[in-house]
Amino acid sequence: MTITKLTGLQAYANMKKHMVMHESGFQGYCHRTCQNAWGLPAKYNSAIDAWNHIPSKHKHSDPKAAPIGAVHFYDGGQYGHIVMQSDKKGIVIGTDAPVTNYVGEVSVDWFVKHWGKKYLGWSDYYNDEQLQIKTMPS
Repeated sequence: MTITKLTGLQAYANMKKHMVMHESGFQGYCHRTCQNAWGLPAKYNSAIDAWNHIPSKHKHSDPKAAPIGAVHFYDGGQYGHIVMQSDKKGIVIGTDAPVTNYVGEVSVDWFVKHWGKKYLGWSDYYNDEQLQIKTMPS
């Protein structure tokens, strides 16, 4: 296991840049976008595959306890979905929500309510890397 070079705040800032710049082209690229925000190489083929490779001790169920930069996972469809914890408790940043093809911020339960996905949990471990996340959102 290695430790990421970026912090959760830096990874979040990388993700938020796409939203602030109103860049498009993110439809279906949730896993790739999170990997890139964290500066991680491609490792697993999908969000659900990445979740399935996280050791159970790094899987957490309370979404409101996730620190900035933690990754949240959802089941549903062939690939699942992944987003990142924002700097606000209960709010995540990711692709295709609330608008397809863009990065946006929504409540952590948005994907359950709008897409029918099942919330799996959040993690401080991603692509076999220990994430440097310590700061809790306020």
